[in-house]
Amino acid sequence: METSNEFEKVRQSFGKVKEDINYLNSNIEQIKAQKADRMTTDQIFLEMAKLRNIIIELSLKDTKEAKCETMGIVGNTDSKKVHYENCPFAKRITKEHKTSFESVQDALNHKYSKCSCIL
Repeated sequence: METSNEFEKVRQSFGKVKEDINYLNSNIEQIKAQKADRMTTDQIFLEMAKLRNIIIELSLKDTKEAKCETMGIVGNTDSKKVHYENCPFAKRITKEHKTSFESVQDALNHKYSKCSCIL
C-alpha cells in the first residue's frame, strides 16, 4: 500500500511540475509577443525619424533652390563656367571675362558648364 501511496504522490508532483511548465511557457509566449510589439513600435519610430529627416532635407533643398532662382547667373567667358552671382568663384571673375545669363539653362545652351554652386 505504501508503494501505491508513494506512486500517487510522485504522480501528483509530476502533475504540478507539468502545470508549472505550462504556466511558464505561456508567460514566455506573452513576453515574446510583447517584445515583438515593442520591436514593431521601435521600427515605426525609426521609420518616422527617417521620414522626418527626408522632409527636412527636401524643405532645405526647396528653400535653397528658391533662393538660388532669385540670384543672378554669371558666366566666365575664359573658363566657360556658369555660377550664381554670390558664388565665391563668381566674385573672382574679372570684368572682361564676366557675362550674364537669364537662366542656368541659357548658359548651358551657350556651352557653359555648371559650377558646383549650381545643383
